Amino acid sequence: MRKVTSGVMVAILLLLVLSVGVNAQAVADSIALSDELYVIPQNAYTVTNGSTITVTGAVMELTAAGTIGADLPPATDGRVLILVNGVAQTITITETASAVMAGNFAMGQGDTLMLIGNGVVWYELSRSNN
Repeated sequence: MRKVTSGVMVAILLLLVLSVGVNAQAVADSIALSDELYVIPQNAYTVTNGSTITVTGAVMELTAAGTIGADLPPATDGRVLILVNGVAQTITITETASAVMAGNFAMGQGDTLMLIGNGVVWYELSRSNN
């Protein structure tokens, strides 16, 4: 019989938690990884002007047909969201009551915005103007 290492066990537990989704229970302790953690981006999400972005995963590549502005929906407590502009169009993420940021962010191609949900509000963790 083969021994399961702690790293493999953590990976299995992470897959289990991710597959359960919103029905997952809170982790009372910390999870340590001795290797890398990969988060697979969702398919590209097309944003339209004046719309509210539908959050489909932890890492989202945004696309748009032209220069647009969009809002974020109410957050989910504890959820991390990373937005990446994948096109040469400017996508402006607007600071609203549900998104506390360092002002609106006009994302150019390759720019990123990282947020975390606390209650129903997104809080900006970082932005990168690439």
